[in-house]
Amino acid sequence: MAEGLHFTGGRTPGGRYYIRLTYDGIREVARRASAGDVAAKIFVERFKKEASALGAGEAAERLINSVPGARRLPLTVEGGGAVVKALSAELSEGCKGLDCRLKITVEYEAGGRTNRLSIVYRWEKSGGGYAARAEVRLGDPVKAAVLKALVGEYAVSAGKAKLFMRHLEKLSEFAELAEAVGKWLRTKAE
Repeated sequence: MAEGLHFTGGRTPGGRYYIRLTYDGIREVARRASAGDVAAKIFVERFKKEASALGAGEAAERLINSVPGARRLPLTVEGGGAVVKALSAELSEGCKGLDCRLKITVEYEAGGRTNRLSIVYRWEKSGGGYAARAEVRLGDPVKAAVLKALVGEYAVSAGKAKLFMRHLEKLSEFAELAEAVGKWLRTKAE
């Protein structure tokens, strides 16, 4: 597991060591558990038990079951009459550090025509660090329905969908995007 991507660690003011798993870290442990790793299976079961005790059992289940690469195409879009046929991702040329961009292209069919939707993620200063952000122009209700089918609920402002890390995590659940998303997330530390 990679520090920064899967976990962070340090010392408390009292001198005790700690390790915090990221969402990607928990997903990686879940992936290893599903591949037969006994220690990972024990961890996942304890994680679910502790989360349930704190009232977050459903959230823990969703996180564990959102292993990258688990969703498949074609994806039928409810309420939009569209079908997502292809997904691709590319990193900007010379991609390094916080200037790196991740462009995701969605190809979908609606009304007998093939259409495209682009999502461009960038690193944006937020609070004490940087966060993944994207905006997508929503020109028609079919495009909005396609985006919702891919990323779930999102906020809209001035005709643009505002996408955050949770939306990128949903996109990484597609096998076609998982590797590129992981690679882009690692650029933050470069």
